[in-house]
Amino acid sequence: MHSYRYHPPLIADPKAGLRIALVDEDGVLAEAVWGNRDRTLALANPVEPQPEDLWPAIHLDPARAYNVQLLTADGTVAFTDLIAAESLSGASLPDDAGLFAALGDVPVPTEVKRIRTEGWGVRGLGAGDYICDDLATAELAVAHPRFCARTANGRFFRLCGTGGLITVEQGGARGDPQGSHLVNDQPAFQAATDYAIAMGLPRVGLAQARYSVWMPLRQSDPKEIHSPDGHAVVIPARKVIHFIGLARERAHIAFRMPDGGPFEGTQPGHNFLVIGQRAWRGAAFFIRTVPRRIALAEKAVPPRSGLTLDHLVIDGGTRPANRGQNLASVINGEGWDVTHKGIWTEADGLGGDLTIRNCEMTGWRGETVFASGDADAMVTVRNSAFRFSSGQGLNLNGCRVDVDGCTISDCYLGIEGWTGCHGGRIVNTTISRCGSAKTGGGAFGLEGYLDYWRPHAPHEIRRTPDADEKPMGTIDITCIDCNRAQIGWWLRGRLRLVDTAVVFGTPGGHNDGSRHIDLDVELVTDHAAAAYVLIRGGMGKAGDQRTDDVALRVSSGRTPAAVAKGLIPAPPVQWHGSLGPNVRVRLRADRSSPAPREMGESPDHKPRFE
Repeated sequence: MHSYRYHPPLIADPKAGLRIALVDEDGVLAEAVWGNRDRTLALANPVEPQPEDLWPAIHLDPARAYNVQLLTADGTVAFTDLIAAESLSGASLPDDAGLFAALGDVPVPTEVKRIRTEGWGVRGLGAGDYICDDLATAELAVAHPRFCARTANGRFFRLCGTGGLITVEQGGARGDPQGSHLVNDQPAFQAATDYAIAMGLPRVGLAQARYSVWMPLRQSDPKEIHSPDGHAVVIPARKVIHFIGLARERAHIAFRMPDGGPFEGTQPGHNFLVIGQRAWRGAAFFIRTVPRRIALAEKAVPPRSGLTLDHLVIDGGTRPANRGQNLASVINGEGWDVTHKGIWTEADGLGGDLTIRNCEMTGWRGETVFASGDADAMVTVRNSAFRFSSGQGLNLNGCRVDVDGCTISDCYLGIEGWTGCHGGRIVNTTISRCGSAKTGGGAFGLEGYLDYWRPHAPHEIRRTPDADEKPMGTIDITCIDCNRAQIGWWLRGRLRLVDTAVVFGTPGGHNDGSRHIDLDVELVTDHAAAAYVLIRGGMGKAGDQRTDDVALRVSSGRTPAAVAKGLIPAPPVQWHGSLGPNVRVRLRADRSSPAPREMGESPDHKPRFE
């Protein structure tokens, strides 16, 4: 009886716990899964890897359709692949094409349209299905030699995506299971990105637990600091790609110097490069956007660029040094290296949607995440951590925001570049040990005057709202030992501040007050008298630059440790500057708290305490 052998695109890590489920159109497990062509050996469904960490032969009935699901260890469906009955009837050459790297030595009979490799360069690593069709051409082989090859008898076969997914292993990635950093998988990562985009495949999987990726050398003009080369993975403008880790643990990608050396250290040429009189390390992911002038000339909304990271560790390999005080030194590399980012989205262009799910991003000397500044771009974060940066954990840069489940720690500034004027939210978020009284920085800067966030092109459909619309953004953030947090406009929700102050009103060049604020603020004194609310009025013109339309419900208390040390909290509410008539505070404090106090001249109004 003829049957079709299904070839999963992944070779499971022995610890990955991956399974394959075959279900019918109603999502019910198929009644029988067969382990040989004659259907004399039944396999359990879901199917698990064999002891040698390879998938067994899975033969399917060509008379029926299947929905194949790859399940992770926790039962999550990593991808699905609908196999129609008509696609099962084509001839195949199962598991006898050898390695992809040696495909040029294999003559494939003309009647065979699909072949299976046993691996890319090593048996069992990067096996895949390849098809000879109108897309498999000599031109494709030249453009994507890691994914399309010419056989010994002159035929071209290209890699098929399974369920819209290919893997970096199918582009030659070998992984780094020992953490030795001796193998550079950067070419495979970039090649998989380029091929997936060219073939319209939305996802690139990482089947192993660890990888080492070396930054390529910068080749462009040294004077151009925002060069698109010298980064590990570059995503073109108008293109979207999704990287997903498929092992039990988050796939760990360690980014290194072009020679494989560490970024941590103080030696020029060994731990960082000097290019154009600047320190240079490069970004893990660089996302191109469409320049505004080009988008305006096209008079149409351009396709958007975007990146999704899922179940990964993006490791820049450094720890903060002189956080935020100075640009990175060309002598020892210490300081804020603006070139060393986990995600670097090209600014001042259109595009740059970002989604980060179940990830950890750590060890970057610049912004861990730098968004595009497109008022229509969306930054989505779920269940992710951002740690150890000499810059910001998240620089949202004026994009729309949906953050739920986030921890940020040991950065110069936890979050910057968002105000609630277009709605959005940052909730279930904890920021700790960011900034200091000595270096500045702090928990966050959720600030910005309305003109600062006004769209710059017709394609940016987000508009600045009228004041009476009050489209508030929502926050639910806990800040622990973070110097200060800065609040601007259009925010409601909750703040819990442990040894951290919150300032309403924007300092510096804008000199704007705060407007449209409705917050519950819990102040907690633990080991320093540093938790308080400072209401700062606009220092420029009166009118809409004043701090006004602010409603705060403030509670102040001490932890048992603070009580045991006899630590007296700071005055819970302080104020100065030009305030409007509608700044209202409902205060509840324990007996140890000093009274609220005025810190300087308030020429217009004072807060109304309730």
